[in-house]
Amino acid sequence: MLPHVHALLGRVFAETGRDQEAIKELRLGMASDEDGSIHYQLARLYRKSGNAKDATVALEEMREIQERRRANAVIAFKDSHPTTLDDEP
Repeated sequence: MLPHVHALLGRVFAETGRDQEAIKELRLGMASDEDGSIHYQLARLYRKSGNAKDATVALEEMREIQERRRANAVIAFKDSHPTTLDDEP
């Protein structure tokens, strides 16, 4: 299955209280996590199941994904909006 399909299935399992199955599917779907939401969901499920160590790791990875996304957005914005300082007189 494709990673985003695993992530969707993991979210369905999480919403229906099938936490261990949700964790398994979300882990398989991590490659499709572009905004950190899969890692956040994993952190919540790990914490709920008493696994504080993996919850902390998942939250750290979520923050890294979000920081990269923000940095890329800033670069894209700067590239699409040249400053007047770069203009020739």
